Amino acid sequence: MILLLASIPILLVIKFKWEALLPIIIYLQLILIWAQAEIALRQHNLFSTQFEPLFSVRKEIHKIDSVPLSVSLYIRNVSQNPAYNITVTRILAKGHKPIPPVSGKIKFLGIL
Repeated sequence: MILLLASIPILLVIKFKWEALLPIIIYLQLILIWAQAEIALRQHNLFSTQFEPLFSVRKEIHKIDSVPLSVSLYIRNVSQNPAYNITVTRILAKGHKPIPPVSGKIKFLGIL
């Protein structure tokens, strides 16, 4: 990638000699603007993550006579930021096949 970015000014100098000075300056300014925009986007992402909630997830398997009866997932917000609108979008069974929510196998027990 860097070789490609560096090859454009070199090709301009070879083709146009001194007349390539202005296009090279414009090209380098565009690269600088691109780098600054990339840094600004990364800083914005880092800044916004400090306001996201952080969860701890615990799984408990309930068995009767060593036969798994049910699995419970406990989700707890461990950050200071409140969490709104929490959903579980996909639960996988054995063989990594999703369980459809209307199957009656998934029950919501409430907020702890």
